[in-house]
Amino acid sequence: MLEAFYRLGDNPFRMTPDGRNTFHSHAYLHGKTYLRQALREGRGIAVVTGRPGTGKTTLVRDLFFDNDSHQVISNVVTSHLEAEDLLRMMAAGLGLDEDELDPDRLFRQLQKALVRRSKRREREVVLVLDEAQHLTAGAIELISWLVGARQGGAFAFQAVLIGQEPLMELIGSREGRLLRDCLNAVYHLDPLTEQETPAYIHHRLRSVGWEGDPEWEEALFPLIYQHSEGIPRRVNLIGGRLLLHGALEEKHRLDAGDGWLVISELLEESLLDPPRRKGGGSGMVYA
Repeated sequence: MLEAFYRLGDNPFRMTPDGRNTFHSHAYLHGKTYLRQALREGRGIAVVTGRPGTGKTTLVRDLFFDNDSHQVISNVVTSHLEAEDLLRMMAAGLGLDEDELDPDRLFRQLQKALVRRSKRREREVVLVLDEAQHLTAGAIELISWLVGARQGGAFAFQAVLIGQEPLMELIGSREGRLLRDCLNAVYHLDPLTEQETPAYIHHRLRSVGWEGDPEWEEALFPLIYQHSEGIPRRVNLIGGRLLLHGALEEKHRLDAGDGWLVISELLEESLLDPPRRKGGGSGMVYA
């Protein structure tokens, strides 16, 4: 409905990730450059953390888009994934027989395949694990063993772990000791800044053909930032509801009153939480 009323090609605030309208904030570009360099140097394990909805998964997908030097053999959302299941997913990604009944034998085959590819200087093999804060002890051990299979002093295998802040607690725990030994790059993706939030909204609108209808009152942007905390997923939630509200009310100018109305509804529906902090920027840690 809102697309037809405002003559837009699509809903600019869809909640599903879409690489076509990615907004390159300072933190996003900083992280992409940093992680690309870490992968180019063949370093073992890279970690990307951040609050839910900040764009961690989009960042990593963008990192490997049209990248001929790396082969992502598995892109897994971990939900307490056991080591054997992860082993078979990785084997399938390399074209091995994942139906091999003996996990130990399959592990040896996978390890040999990784070392063989490294000797031939083929494309770097990368495992991407999302929601990695849920990694089991067995999966941690498997990743660490495989990353540790070096050839000529270089890692034969790389992993990118994506997760929320508890991932760093896991890495710092006794169970995460093996990961720490292979860890090189850690990047924390911060939300949009207050200055970037209006630019993000306009970027999303223009990506679907917006030409000023509806007009967004300037007072809306600090309000949206305050209640989204600069988290893109929350900005999309508020922005999408605002457009729907405007279309239903046949409004061609959205003001702060519309913003308060929509945000109050979202808070009442428990789709938004009360703001907890201010801030923005980017941060990285070398391990």
